[in-house]
Amino acid sequence: MGDKVRLGIVGTSWWADSMYLPALARHPLADVRGIVGGRLEHTREVAARWAVPNAYATFEAMLDAEPLDAVVILAPNIHHHPYTMAALAHGLHVLCEKPLGMTSAQAREMTEAAERAGVVNMCPFTYSFMPYARYTKELVDGGYIGRPYHLNMRYFADYGRDGRYIWRFDLGEAGAGVAGDLGSHWAYIATWLFGEVAAVTAVLSRVVPRAPRPDGASFEAAEDSAMILLEFASGATGNLHVSSVAYEPSRFGQLHAWELHGSEGTLHVTCDWDTVERVEGVHARRGQRAGRRDDRPGADGPAAARPRRVRADRRDR
Repeated sequence: MGDKVRLGIVGTSWWADSMYLPALARHPLADVRGIVGGRLEHTREVAARWAVPNAYATFEAMLDAEPLDAVVILAPNIHHHPYTMAALAHGLHVLCEKPLGMTSAQAREMTEAAERAGVVNMCPFTYSFMPYARYTKELVDGGYIGRPYHLNMRYFADYGRDGRYIWRFDLGEAGAGVAGDLGSHWAYIATWLFGEVAAVTAVLSRVVPRAPRPDGASFEAAEDSAMILLEFASGATGNLHVSSVAYEPSRFGQLHAWELHGSEGTLHVTCDWDTVERVEGVHARRGQRAGRRDDRPGADGPAAARPRRVRADRRDR
């Protein structure tokens, strides 16, 4: 491997366009050589927007043409297993979005193949890398809330409100609905913050009727809202509420909101993907406020005494 990592991107969705390609374009060690998408014209548009030299209609064409070091797999869920296995057969490092496969058996096969190949492999949970999450983790690990009592985590989004066909609600294509799509992120964060989970209870709801597939075929629709109750091994409890049918007025139609309580204090966390990324806390015994300075024009005061609003790192498209 040279000074830079030669990357191939599989997928041209808004997720690739907003989460991965902007970051890779700015990273000094990333060299994105090609991108694959289902619609070649659109794939070429995405490639041009991010100065990616080559666009491909198939994954196999990119593997044959490009001397890559690694691939980033952002395609629909049903493709994760075959694309990962093909990449591993070429000896490439793999970052594959969740879920690893449509079944636990597929995920196990992918993991074992990566271990045999001796390559780096990763399933990212993107939100754990965002500044508000890293700061919350730092506070919890530092004992700010003391012994964890309970947490409440909400992820409200609006992409499922209009009832159009989206593969994410097609169990044959996605394998799960919003519980897997958004709930898996929050389940990961919950265990990251509070430790292992001993018991789970969930209520899954289908609120909005779905249009048929583009070819007119019917399909089994997945849930668009879920409430998940957790009992942690420590005795703490948690509630995860995720919805794709919640109206939120932010530019991206997203809202993350957490409340964490413990023996020593409380943390309130908010992110709207646009202008607000805030962590606020109060320590029960010392009366100390955790948080950040408000950076609106004219705001002042010590960082420890005022919440901070941080503009998320976004690039307009």
